[in-house]
Amino acid sequence: MIEIDGSHGEGGGSIIRTTIGLSAATGRAVRVKNIRKGRVQPGLKEQHLQGIRAVSEFCNGKLKGAELGSSEITFEPGKEFSDKVRIRIETAGSVGLALQPVMIAAVAARKEVKIEVNGGATYGKWAPPIDFVEGVFSKILGKMGYATEFEIKRHGFYPTGGAKVEVILKPPDGLKGLNLVEQGKIENTKGISVASEHLQKQKVAERQKISARQEIFKQLKVSSNIKTAYLKTESTGSAITICLTTQKGGILGSSQIGEKNLRAEIVGKQAAQSLISDFQGGATIDRHSLDQIIPFLLLSQFNSSLKFSELTTHALSNIHVAEQFFSKKLKISEKMLFKQ
Repeated sequence: MIEIDGSHGEGGGSIIRTTIGLSAATGRAVRVKNIRKGRVQPGLKEQHLQGIRAVSEFCNGKLKGAELGSSEITFEPGKEFSDKVRIRIETAGSVGLALQPVMIAAVAARKEVKIEVNGGATYGKWAPPIDFVEGVFSKILGKMGYATEFEIKRHGFYPTGGAKVEVILKPPDGLKGLNLVEQGKIENTKGISVASEHLQKQKVAERQKISARQEIFKQLKVSSNIKTAYLKTESTGSAITICLTTQKGGILGSSQIGEKNLRAEIVGKQAAQSLISDFQGGATIDRHSLDQIIPFLLLSQFNSSLKFSELTTHALSNIHVAEQFFSKKLKISEKMLFKQ
């Protein structure tokens, strides 16, 4: 049984998501201690709990200690994967975070899997918005042969949530390697700026869009095709997601969630600045997608090479956790990440 210390590095939820996903994908049992010890409210929260319970049901595993606030769990993965997964999030926990361990686990299923998520938020602070998962990260997975389809039936913001999302995962028989060494020139920059209908009179989505476009043009001298949409949601909120692709195959994304007392213009500008920072740093993959792709790189039998501008604490934690499951290690050298 693999022992994982949940307080390692940034000590956050990514450790538990990566651990349980890789446990199911590799068939290796795990014990995780000190879950989210580095957080103000330690232990399992709703989106972590429902995500790992979904993985256990997905592979017919045995999960012990999985309760709200729990600081330790054990998990023995099963070997028979179902073709349907249901996730119920009672709070405004992140839909994107709940999906993460299931997407990792599905690599071992090697068949089409349908996920139904009821409840939770499609947009939440410190979590990937569903637009980022669909429009950025899933495109990177697609380069490894892992296809996905999303249908957002209802969106949700904090504090009510209430989202409804259906996702179809189509993992390949074997993941391809991901080699994005040269950045190349910008090919396309697009995105979506959204807000709840409550904010339509204030034109929040348009203001986020205009600010982001202006900043991108100012710094990168390219135009951006950013669409706007107003969503029927129970709670008030806004968000913007941007994706930049390059001629050499690079995919970089960024997102920003609107907050109370934070002007829409600032939200758009911050999203643009994160994207610009990664691109000007020579990256072929953005800082947030990098930490999420790490388990998939090690699950592939092929070599991978990626160029980054910044290694986040999430990325370092995921590298540490993922390497516990494999004999091969990831190598970092001069802002390059190698899996050989």
